[in-house]
Parts: sequence; C-alpha cells; structure tokens
Amino acid sequence: MMFQPVDRVVNPFYPPHEVDEVVELILSDLSLRDKVIMANLNELELSDVYSVMGNAIRKEFRLMTENPELLGSCHSLAAARNEPEADPAMVIIKEMWRQLKETHRLRVVH
Repeated sequence: MMFQPVDRVVNPFYPPHEVDEVVELILSDLSLRDKVIMANLNELELSDVYSVMGNAIRKEFRLMTENPELLGSCHSLAAARNEPEADPAMVIIKEMWRQLKETHRLRVVH
C-alpha cells in the first residue's frame, strides 16, 4: 500500500525536532513509485495523502504530545507560508510534496 509509516524506529529520546528532519526520514523510506506519484499530485489531491499519512506522522513523531520542538517548527513553517491554521502533519506533507516536485516530477523530454 502507498505511503506507509516510516520503517525505521524513531528514537523516542531523540525524535526529530525540525520539519526538514522528518521530511528526510519519510522520503528515505518512500519507494521511487510513491515519490513520483506524490510529486505529480496537485495541491488539492494532497488531502488524500493526508488522510493516509496524517495520523501516522502525528503518532510516529510524537507531534502533538511529546515533541513541542517539532510542533513549533511546523507552526513556524506554516506561518512563513501564510498558512497559520494548517495542521502540523499537513505542513510536513506539503513540504515533502514541494521537495518531490523539484526532484521527481515527470517531464516531457524532446
């Protein structure tokens, strides 16, 4: 199934504290197929990814309870992108999507 939780165990004593760290961890676990699919989604289609990955991101990275640093990083990025009300898990998903659009988007080559 597409977009599974991170295979590696997240160290509970040293969880990632920055959005970029979480994005890097998740992207390192995604298959090439999933990266290409996600890169070619439009922004509205990210809600499908959110429905599959949102809870896993919140749980695995202890986003809502035990990781205030990551929560702060999500809020800072959301504010910088003019989306202050965005759910922290969606902030992470959108950052993954933005990075993948740069590196894994299908293009026509002539």
